[in-house]
Amino acid sequence: MFAKTRFLIAVAAGLLIGSPSPAAPPSKALEEVLSWVPPDSAVFFHADVAALWKSKPLENLKKANPNGIVEKMNAYLGAMGMTPEQFDSFTVFMPKLKQNGDQQGFCMVVTLNKPHNPKQIMAALATLSAAGTLPKNFAEQFKKERENVYYLEEGPQKEKIIFNFENPNRIVFLGPKGHDLAKVFQGEKKGPTSDAIAAVAKGKVAALGINFANMPDEIRMENLPPQMEPFKPLLHSDAVIATAEMSNDLALDVSVRCPTRPKTLEAEKSIGVLKTLLTTVIGAGIGEVGKDESMAKIVTLLRELQTTVKTAKITSDDLQASAQLKIKGDLDLTPLVAIFGNARSSAAAARTTNNLKQLGLAMHNYHSIFNGFPPAATISKKGKPLLSWRVAVLPYIEQQALYQQFKLDEPWDSEHNKKVFDEYPMPQVFTVEGVTKSNEKNTHFQVFRGKGAGFDLVQSTKIASYTDGTSNTIMIATVKTAVPWTKPDDVDYDPKANPHDWFLWTNDTTLFAFADGSVRRIKKTNTKETLHAVITKGGGEIANID
Repeated sequence: MFAKTRFLIAVAAGLLIGSPSPAAPPSKALEEVLSWVPPDSAVFFHADVAALWKSKPLENLKKANPNGIVEKMNAYLGAMGMTPEQFDSFTVFMPKLKQNGDQQGFCMVVTLNKPHNPKQIMAALATLSAAGTLPKNFAEQFKKERENVYYLEEGPQKEKIIFNFENPNRIVFLGPKGHDLAKVFQGEKKGPTSDAIAAVAKGKVAALGINFANMPDEIRMENLPPQMEPFKPLLHSDAVIATAEMSNDLALDVSVRCPTRPKTLEAEKSIGVLKTLLTTVIGAGIGEVGKDESMAKIVTLLRELQTTVKTAKITSDDLQASAQLKIKGDLDLTPLVAIFGNARSSAAAARTTNNLKQLGLAMHNYHSIFNGFPPAATISKKGKPLLSWRVAVLPYIEQQALYQQFKLDEPWDSEHNKKVFDEYPMPQVFTVEGVTKSNEKNTHFQVFRGKGAGFDLVQSTKIASYTDGTSNTIMIATVKTAVPWTKPDDVDYDPKANPHDWFLWTNDTTLFAFADGSVRRIKKTNTKETLHAVITKGGGEIANID
């Protein structure tokens, strides 16, 4: 599936966190959408967003507000002239997933209880794209097909993803091979997934239908990998239908439709194997994190889920094997959001670490050629700082072409060099992921200069001068105040200052690139004496840094 398609589905899924509450019968707008869905669709999914938003778990989640999720959601939707309460339902279906490319034939629909404003939505996308909240230049790639209909072109064939705002109470996304899906289906009205569609029409708050006949043939092969063999009856079934409803607790019903009674009995056994596997896996997870006090809420949630799986009721009749689960309506979902937030933070930290490693390697490559690290700035004949060390290392971070654009005998803000600064993006290697915004030209990566620190404003420094050891001396720090990346502006080292005030702290840690090329995450709990010791290159201090 295309990258932008995955992004849009992720955004839509982000709006649907929570467990549902009782839903009203479908509106006429939703009835029309349901009439589009082929009853033999490979995948059909629907959720009553209005019910989700009012559910007790989501109310608890909004009150806890982990990672400022409520403010972020309100800010994004508010920029588009919308509110969470405006959303009625979310529906997506894919008629076939047999061959490569079939995933491009999808229809995704959001229904609203109040009219949207297409122009404001498009303007907001442009603003969020420019701010770095959405992918770079995302909004600029939209083209207008007709009034209130836009499209994005993807791939070498310039295939179109359609964004249709013609109905004021509906937003429709159509994949490149699904442009004809937003109309009443004219074929046979009964099919493997028609019961999932009918469940929505009857007021179920969520429904999922999977038709394996329209899935890739590989998943229905006779010779499956050994770990998948116990689940062959499920993959060889006609369809899987899951529905949900809720009064106080969430009642989830999953049924496997089979062509014969013997196949049904095999499917019933597979569901039992899956139940045992899930119970075991959750138990292993509890054992792994149970001793960590910071994971107490996660453990509580895992135990609730394990109990839910253990008590699942498995039954069968002639042509259907089923499992019924009940999940507590007041289940605390905030640990899940915290996990996702931590995962994003970890990924951002990994990318920032990689950037620092590249810069450390560039510094050492520079040293190999010039027998010394670059000075903190290039200096004019009159002693005026001209350009930062960050410009000097450009040839060693695969930016030779950009390096050649600068006039090295002119200051960073001369007419020529300022034009280069304005016209060219800052190299990605100078960014702190999750902090530096898209198209920003300021960097938090700086060196310490003067008074025994690792760098001098004028002179190059040699590795031999790092008598405290290169593994004990900071080369590049992540500093709180960002500066224009070409400007010869770094931290003037003051032995009497409190080093904690200099750094950009994230969850009470910061990243340093040391002079040996390593990158380490340092805790804020380190004393100021310890931080001073790793800033100076020859102070003779013993730095037991944590």
